[in-house]
Amino acid sequence: MTPVQSIGRTTAEELVLAWWLRIFTFLLLTGVAITAFVFAIVTALPESSASKDCLLGYRAHCTFTPISTIILLGLAGGLGYHVASKNGASVKRMLRDFVDRIAVEKRETGPPMS
Repeated sequence: MTPVQSIGRTTAEELVLAWWLRIFTFLLLTGVAITAFVFAIVTALPESSASKDCLLGYRAHCTFTPISTIILLGLAGGLGYHVASKNGASVKRMLRDFVDRIAVEKRETGPPMS
């Protein structure tokens, strides 16, 4: 059994997989937050072909304009805050741990045999 395969240690492959999962989650949540923000703006836009007046008194793209806009802005803000708070320090820490682990594995395995 090599030092990399020992029990209780995180291998470089596992760290890379965890890194890509975090990047995927970051991009997904950021995309949802941006989409919610854009939809919040679209709901408040005036549209003459709307069938009813919105709660603010004009014909908007969405009949429930102030409520739907607030809900979508809350969703976008909440996701944006979550992404920013979870990925700020943790991405730096994860990258530092990844680089440290690679350095340890190189020291343990030694230079390549030629």
